[in-house]
Amino acid sequence: MDNDAAFIRLAATVKDAGALALQKQGGVENVGKEEVGAANESERLKAMRRAKTIIDEQVQEMLLGTAAECWGDNVVIDAEEQTSSLSRFPKREGTRSLIIDPIDGTLEYLEGHDSYSVCIALIESGTLSFALVYFPARDIAYGVAPDGRSYVYPSFATKELSGARRAGLPPDATRIVYKTRRVPEEFERRFTEAGFEVRGWDNYVQGLMAVFNGEAAGYLACEPQIRDVLIGPVIGTAQGGFMCGWRGEKITWPRSGRLAAGFFGNVALEKEFRAILS
Repeated sequence: MDNDAAFIRLAATVKDAGALALQKQGGVENVGKEEVGAANESERLKAMRRAKTIIDEQVQEMLLGTAAECWGDNVVIDAEEQTSSLSRFPKREGTRSLIIDPIDGTLEYLEGHDSYSVCIALIESGTLSFALVYFPARDIAYGVAPDGRSYVYPSFATKELSGARRAGLPPDATRIVYKTRRVPEEFERRFTEAGFEVRGWDNYVQGLMAVFNGEAAGYLACEPQIRDVLIGPVIGTAQGGFMCGWRGEKITWPRSGRLAAGFFGNVALEKEFRAILS
């Protein structure tokens, strides 16, 4: 199946998965999972890592079923949960991989917030071919389509991809840069000396959405899981946005696991940012 058709099929499943999550929100418990974190992590971050519900597993199973329809077993899977359908995808090497985060923000989901999302992305030979991040409680999705452009999909529950409009960042952004806790002090110092206010924010989605909405100028992520930063490429390919690696280079997306580093920012300050990073 070609990428356009696969994107349409997966988007429909993301919509259905979001509907399930929204319907069950408030009626499921935190069954938890074992997660190993850093000693200096906050209690909040530890709780975020350990949160899990049966909905995480059910949503992932729905997405894996559609992945099998699209590609059979000819795709590498990088998924958040250990569910039964993963056995259908034995490949560990290959040029095509599907990234799945069934409920990104499970703790927020359990707490009754609207900031959780269903996330997927397809990576082929180091290039992100498409991505989709759907917020069921907000009924809006953000994505990178197979045409390489970013879109916003309002009223996604009823319109799916048909309501697409080109994504764009505001022309002006406040001189705030968010960073993850793994960012070396050297990079934080560079931005501070250039007149930016640097703030730590380990909630990837919220920090990246601040960039998308113009509340911040950039977000610097060091060694994030790919599935945690899928709003990043939406910013990077949107009108008024860009993305790059540590040294201002083009990002090469790994098949699975962690991205070495990524900077996602407002194009109005691109030259300045690249000078700082280089």
